[in-house]
Amino acid sequence: MMAPFDTTALVSHLRNRFGDDLRMVGYVDERAAPEALYVRDDLESRVTDERLRALVDEFMMGSMESDRVLHELGYGPRNATIHDFENVQIVFVNLNEFEGVGFGVDGNVFQGGDGLVDEILSVTSPQRE
Repeated sequence: MMAPFDTTALVSHLRNRFGDDLRMVGYVDERAAPEALYVRDDLESRVTDERLRALVDEFMMGSMESDRVLHELGYGPRNATIHDFENVQIVFVNLNEFEGVGFGVDGNVFQGGDGLVDEILSVTSPQRE
């Protein structure tokens, strides 16, 4: 299943915002296999397509499953999650209950209140059902 929005526009938006710091972009839908939408050249040579799909699936689907537990505790729906590592940040944005977009960037370039979640929702929303 292909993403129900213009994936090229999403990748272009993130590339414009983060430049060479953008490492990868993925899309997940619980009803289909995850899609790697973009992988930076230096990473593509180190990770096979199969392993990359497995990583996207493990990370993104795990995030969605943990959302259900938190929602039951009264947290409400999650908008986004930031995983901050020593050299990389991974951001996952929920598009709805079943779909999400995840991306990784070098360093510490994403700050939670800077409007990026709204930007991603705007880029992915116009063509959504």
